[in-house]
Amino acid sequence: MSRSLQSFSKQGIYTPNQRFFNDEFFVKDFESALVPEVQVIELNGVLITPDNLVFVNGRLAVLSINFSNELNAMSGLAKVKSFIKARFLKKVVNHNQGVFLYAYDMWSASYYHWLCEVLPRLWMLKSVHHDGLVILPDYFSKYKFALDALDILGMKYLLTERQHSHQFKRLAAVDTEPKWGNAVPAIIDSMVKAIKIALQLPKIKPHRKVYISRAKAPSRKVSNEAEVLPHLKSAGFEIIFAEELSFTEQVKLFNETSVLLAIHGGGMANIVFMQPFTKVLEIRAANKAANPLCYWRLANILNLEWEYFSAQESLDNSNFDDVTLDKDKFVKALNCL
Repeated sequence: MSRSLQSFSKQGIYTPNQRFFNDEFFVKDFESALVPEVQVIELNGVLITPDNLVFVNGRLAVLSINFSNELNAMSGLAKVKSFIKARFLKKVVNHNQGVFLYAYDMWSASYYHWLCEVLPRLWMLKSVHHDGLVILPDYFSKYKFALDALDILGMKYLLTERQHSHQFKRLAAVDTEPKWGNAVPAIIDSMVKAIKIALQLPKIKPHRKVYISRAKAPSRKVSNEAEVLPHLKSAGFEIIFAEELSFTEQVKLFNETSVLLAIHGGGMANIVFMQPFTKVLEIRAANKAANPLCYWRLANILNLEWEYFSAQESLDNSNFDDVTLDKDKFVKALNCL
């Protein structure tokens, strides 16, 4: 294994929207969160199993951005069984020519995790290995936003067949310490600039007010959204469904957005395309611990003004709960925008 010169050191979390520092919940997050150290590494003799475990010369390598704790907790016997099954009981497809680029975890196909964690790391790998070929499981064929993003960035890819094991002579990956998915400012900035240049977006002053509806999503909806939609429209908000827009359409829309209002969810990852000093208003569960603060952190590194509305969640206190807005308080807050 050799280490590349391309790396970013571990550092404290970004300059925050400090008006929230009278709230212990935000202070604790700020004090515990880190921008992780990331390094490009090159591995030789890599076997990737059908369930996306990575073995380097027969030893399990923990390269996952998320779920590294679960992988580290695997028993020695479980590791040996997984390797034997993948190496000797499955067909092994060999890839001996060129360098392959790998950044993957169990949530890679989720829009937020793809756009803010996986794609930036693949972009970092490409900066070192310009002709490298991105490898992804073949189920990514149904995630057009992911493949469109790779095409826009000029990154060629190979979709590997999941029923087989795959052996790579040379594999470039990102070593992340600690192994979690917090956004890395320098990589995000470089990637977003490259996307906007590739799409030839004109310089434009942000002017659109956008509300992302999750009415068509399987979970985490605003249960009384129909009550507040007329007020949103009166306040000048466009109502959009992010899943109905192509990746290119989302980039263009959010580059022009001056105010974004949305319930906590994957569509909010598009704030990476908003211009500095625009506004992000996040609808969050009243139980602050129910939703992670990933968009607050992301807004901080993007120089966006972030605010939130509290909504009543169900009794499950889950990140996937539907929520209900207090209509009168919500309308009053809209009138203050």
